[in-house]
Amino acid sequence: MYRNFCKVYKTEVLLPVLQSVARRLGQGEMYEGIALETDPLVMPRGASEIEVRAKQLVRLFENHECHMIMELRKKMSKEFTLVLAERGRVEETALPTDLWKRPVMKESFTILKPHMTESFYEKLMNNCEEKDDRVTFSRKHLDTCVADLARDVMAREKSNFESYTMFYENLLRACHQNLYQREQEVKQLRDQLKTTQQNILVEVQCQLANQGHDLIMEITALRAKVAEMREMNLNQQSEIRERVRQEYDELIQSLFNSTFMLKNKFDEFRNELHDDVFEKVSETRREALKAMSTVREKFGSTIDEGQAGEMMSKSEKLRELQHENHVLSTLILKMKAMKTWRQNHDSVQHVSRLRELKNESENNKKVCETMKMEAEEQIILLRQQIVALRKALADQQKEANDVKKQLDKELKEKLEKTHEAMQKARSQKQLEQAKQANIEKLLEELQDKECQLATLAEEKDRNLKQNSAYFEKIKRDVDVARKKLQHERNMKLDAFQRVDDLQAVVYDYESCVSRTQSAFTPMTPSTGKRSRVQSAHRSIASRGTPSSGLFPPAIIWPNNRTITPDMGNLNNEPSKKMQRPKTVGGRLRSRIADQLLNELDFDKHLTIVQLEELAIEGGKPIANY
Repeated sequence: MYRNFCKVYKTEVLLPVLQSVARRLGQGEMYEGIALETDPLVMPRGASEIEVRAKQLVRLFENHECHMIMELRKKMSKEFTLVLAERGRVEETALPTDLWKRPVMKESFTILKPHMTESFYEKLMNNCEEKDDRVTFSRKHLDTCVADLARDVMAREKSNFESYTMFYENLLRACHQNLYQREQEVKQLRDQLKTTQQNILVEVQCQLANQGHDLIMEITALRAKVAEMREMNLNQQSEIRERVRQEYDELIQSLFNSTFMLKNKFDEFRNELHDDVFEKVSETRREALKAMSTVREKFGSTIDEGQAGEMMSKSEKLRELQHENHVLSTLILKMKAMKTWRQNHDSVQHVSRLRELKNESENNKKVCETMKMEAEEQIILLRQQIVALRKALADQQKEANDVKKQLDKELKEKLEKTHEAMQKARSQKQLEQAKQANIEKLLEELQDKECQLATLAEEKDRNLKQNSAYFEKIKRDVDVARKKLQHERNMKLDAFQRVDDLQAVVYDYESCVSRTQSAFTPMTPSTGKRSRVQSAHRSIASRGTPSSGLFPPAIIWPNNRTITPDMGNLNNEPSKKMQRPKTVGGRLRSRIADQLLNELDFDKHLTIVQLEELAIEGGKPIANY
């Protein structure tokens, strides 16, 4: 049993958990070659024991939930099949009586038998007339008696149905109680078997756990020693490196200081050398001037000595400036030396401070590690105490379970007695509550219907008022739109009348000009010009008035209109014909007329569409405007 359990636990819980941890750590190939059940399982590198155990616990919870779901599905399927079998036994509206035929149940079932025929006969014979062998009564009296008989029959059927249902429910409850008792006995036996098995398993697992714990402690101790040796080696190497680094830094610092001192000395020597050279040059210049002056005095030369004096004074000034420059350069060199000395001193202090801080951090790390080791030792001790306490708790729980079982038996006996009394009282209360609930529902429905009628009447009045106001508003809008349309129509008719007048004036003027041209020229006017004038007069004559049926009136413009006289005809050269210049007056007038027509049609269409929409919304018929 234990071996089978270990195999199942290894294959279903432990191996998937270790595989998931190994995949997360990038060691997924570690468990691919494990095929046998006897192969040992090793934890992957870098994985913590707490994480593995937590994942095993989660896996166990998931398996337990799946097992519970499967058991619940089986139970539901069994109950469903039982219900379907019971339903199949029922024929149409007949009640199932197979459960009532069991000899275990002893119940007395009495059906009330009201005297319906006697009461019907008495009511029928109360208001009747007897003549010899005949009995007569009115139709109304017969209808009332039959209605009473129907009510009595319905009441009897209702009471029979309720009594049947109660009897059937009591039988089912008794069966359920017996089944529940049997199931509880089976559960107790199973629990006893499980407890014995669990105790055996716990003892075996405890022994294995103790052995495994000892081995793990030895392995952890060896690992701790190896880790300490590695840490000691690393610490020694780091200390040696730090010492070599310190010596190297000191040597580099001394070399840098010595080289800087030599550089400063070389700079001072160079400045002194320059100063000495300039001093000797000035002395030689003075001696040369003195020698030149003595030579001049001897030979009595007439050369001016002012230039020599000026050169001498300039040389002295230049020497003074050179000396000042020498002094300033020496000061600058001293300042540089002080600055570098300070920098070196600060860098040395900084390096020493860093070394001290590193040493302090290392010491703090060591202290922290020691504290951690002590804390781990305390945790181990506390765990051992927890294990002992758990054992004591298990013993106490066993005793408590025994006491609880005894108490449960006593409570079950009491509950069974009280349950029977409660069922009887509950059945009576349910009947009363059902009757009262039906009455209350009917009253609530009546109140709701009255409230709905009141609200509907109010809404009807409100809608009538709104519709009347809305229709009045629509009438006003229609009247306003009509007035606007009439006003626009009148204005545009006036505009068309003015355009026609202007066209007539233009055509008159053109006809006068053409006549003057024809008077000057002996030739007859061309057919093109005559056709133009005739077409213009015809268009004026054919254009209808605003009162005629055609609206808007048609406007026909001539293709070419002459405004200026043809000056070519004044010359005495009949063979030469000059073409007159074209104007843009006709285009302007045609554009004005087209724009007026387009505006009239567009506005009228929009207003008609608006009126149609208003009429559709108000529910009135559409008038033809």
